[in-house]
Amino acid sequence: MLEVKRYRTYLYESLASLLANPPSPSSAPPSPMSVIPVRLHLYRTEAEALNYSPRTALVRFSITNLSDDLLKLVSLIVRVLAKNAKRRFRLPAVGAPHDEYKLSADLSVGNVVEILDDVRHQFILKPRESDAFSLALFGNEGYEYKIIIVCALESIEHQERGRWTTETQPITISYPIRTVEGYRDHGNLSD
Repeated sequence: MLEVKRYRTYLYESLASLLANPPSPSSAPPSPMSVIPVRLHLYRTEAEALNYSPRTALVRFSITNLSDDLLKLVSLIVRVLAKNAKRRFRLPAVGAPHDEYKLSADLSVGNVVEILDDVRHQFILKPRESDAFSLALFGNEGYEYKIIIVCALESIEHQERGRWTTETQPITISYPIRTVEGYRDHGNLSD
């Protein structure tokens, strides 16, 4: 119910924005490829490493198919926009949830990570439906990352429509120093 209300609010805001700023009559009508029939929604734009796992942060998002076609998720990428050293130290806490399935990406190995490379499942979005995802992001202690998630989908029924790509707004992920190893790896923390 909360998700429906959130999307209703998003729809009202989008329509109000469109009515406030209508396209100029001289502009050409959009081509079918310029209209993206997919919405990528973040539940939060900030996350911090988990208490029980200092190198893991969770990002939750949903992908909504706004078209009348079945869409296949063909690419899901995490792109690091910035990585900054942070001088925070927090003690770890115990406890961990047991998830049946979640996506993961290691931010410490590169600035672009294709999440679907290690996934054996195919993600198909039915017309006018959403699917929710939980993404575990692994990063280095003592750093704050600014990332975006980029997804690409293509129509299963109408392949001539090509591929649509959309991305989230920037997400800030913080990894406070919680372990002795993180303290040693980060160097001098006197400032």
